[in-house]
Amino acid sequence: MTLTTSPPPSPVLAETHPGGGLARPERGDGLGHRASAALVVEAGPGGRSRVTTLRNDPPFTFRPTPDGPQPGSVVWVGTAAGPVGGDDLRLRVDVGPGAELRLTSVAASLVLPGPRGDQSATTTSVAVAERGRLWWCPEPMIVAAGADHRADTVVRLGEGVELVWVEEVVLGRHGETAGRLRSRLRIEGRAGAPLLCSGLDTGRPGWDGPAGLAGCRAVAQVVLLGPPARRVQWAGPPPAAEGCRVALSTLTGGGAVAAVAGPSTLAVRRAVARIVELAAG
Repeated sequence: MTLTTSPPPSPVLAETHPGGGLARPERGDGLGHRASAALVVEAGPGGRSRVTTLRNDPPFTFRPTPDGPQPGSVVWVGTAAGPVGGDDLRLRVDVGPGAELRLTSVAASLVLPGPRGDQSATTTSVAVAERGRLWWCPEPMIVAAGADHRADTVVRLGEGVELVWVEEVVLGRHGETAGRLRSRLRIEGRAGAPLLCSGLDTGRPGWDGPAGLAGCRAVAQVVLLGPPARRVQWAGPPPAAEGCRVALSTLTGGGAVAAVAGPSTLAVRRAVARIVELAAG
């Protein structure tokens, strides 16, 4: 097993950042923080999944929980504030053939504006090999007022993959408007064939109008492939409640995507939790 981490956090990480969260190590040139983290999970003897490569780089800090309730469980622990304007954060995740990764997080991530108004960026690259299983269920991303963030995610899948991919976004903290978010998710199947390409841009005209989110302050999508998709398709989407709108669509190749939008974080989270519960069977 290869286990590498960044140097231990400086005591400054325990201080409070003016925008909320933890203080962060800076590059020293005023251009924000650069981070590059990697997580690799492979099937070990007897088929039990294990983390074989773990490279933490705050705010990306992961803690394997091999004795947890689910095999292949890893918890994402926020060890630095961010993303903050000017940050450039990169994450690579690989799930090997027949391996399983169930990723959760301790708390929501808060996207904050930087002191110079620079854009922040998160680039996530995920690969799941044949017969791999990935349940990606982190806490929501909150886009604070004044933030300018770009999030690009590419997920590449092999044959016979089981996937539950949850993305939740909260547009602004309580009582504030949302910052700028440009989010793109691309999921590819065999030979790079696109299975899903979706996005949200809160800077486009009409994004919050009747043809867009229509005033909803929280949104989510749940992408399902394999047995989880069949379970949810058989049961159907949960009924709309608490002002939420829920839509279930079929993807090429037998997958499904559930889109949820609602007036509050709690309402959307309840709908997403029900979908994930149905996916688990």
